[in-house]
Parts: sequence; C-alpha cells; structure tokens
Amino acid sequence: MSSSPASSSSSPPHPAAAEAAAAASASAQPMGNAATSQEGNEGEQSSSVPLPPLPPVPLANACEDNWSWNPEDRSHEVRLYGPRKRIAHFHPNWSNGTAGVRGTRTLHRSRRYYWEVCVSQRIFGTSMMFGVGTRDCRLHVDAFVNMLGEDERSWGLSHKGFLWHAGKNRMYTK
Repeated sequence: MSSSPASSSSSPPHPAAAEAAAAASASAQPMGNAATSQEGNEGEQSSSVPLPPLPPVPLANACEDNWSWNPEDRSHEVRLYGPRKRIAHFHPNWSNGTAGVRGTRTLHRSRRYYWEVCVSQRIFGTSMMFGVGTRDCRLHVDAFVNMLGEDERSWGLSHKGFLWHAGKNRMYTK
C-alpha cells in the first residue's frame, strides 16, 4: 500500500474527524497503518504504480506543512520514499501481520488538522487505516489486527469506513 498526504480532493473536513483528532492525546502524531493478508492472491506480483503529482497548494486558503513520515519510527515492513519521505509502502514483498509508521509532526489539542490521502494501488488484505495516535502506539504486530484505535491511545479510520477508538468501532463513512 502506498499513502500520501495529498490527493485531488478539496472537500472540507467532516466535523467528527476534527473531533477525533482533538480527542487524541496532545502528543498525538499522524499515523498510517496496514494489515494485509495475501490469502487468495497466490502468484500475484506486487507492482509499483506511480503516484499522481502532488498539487502545488494542497487546499485553497491553506498552507503546506513541513512534515514527513519518520524513518526512525516505523515498522520494519514499511518503506519510505519520495520527496520529503511522504510516500509509505507497506509490506512491499509479503505480509504476515500489521505495520505502521508515525509522522514527524506532533499535533496539538488547540488546533484542527486535515489530511488528504491518496491510495495509489488496489487494496488487499484485512485492514488499511489512517489516523492519529500517541507515541506509545504499536507499530508492528505479527497478526492481522486493527492497530489504530485498538485502545485509548489512538483513533483510526479503516478503508471499510469504520472509525476505531478504545477497541470499539462504528460505521463512519461508506
């Protein structure tokens, strides 16, 4: 899986997304997470699909933030590349569990944050999530789990539309 903090979407953030980010700890950081299973995909090769170019200005009336994925704070199953290490490739060869990566920017409760995410390849597996969490969140598990939102230290939105927090989920989007 590849993720990038930008896409062509320019819709405003949903109020619950701001609520989720605000509810996370003051030391929360943006995180990406993927749990993939290769079941049923035998013989299928992983191909690298180039990402669309990043827009020069991510949002009207907004500013570019100087962040990246943290190469020192990631699962061994995450490869970072691209300008400013903003592209994360999860499980480049084969997956036997869940991998995560933290961003370099600390989030503060008194501010609102908004991300645009581009998924450049087909999604395989049990779960792919985007969210926020504290520095205490796990970054690797040798099992297929929803790491983001597994406890009170993180919030995660799965590719299936479920918002996870404290081990509980609810349908958030389709």
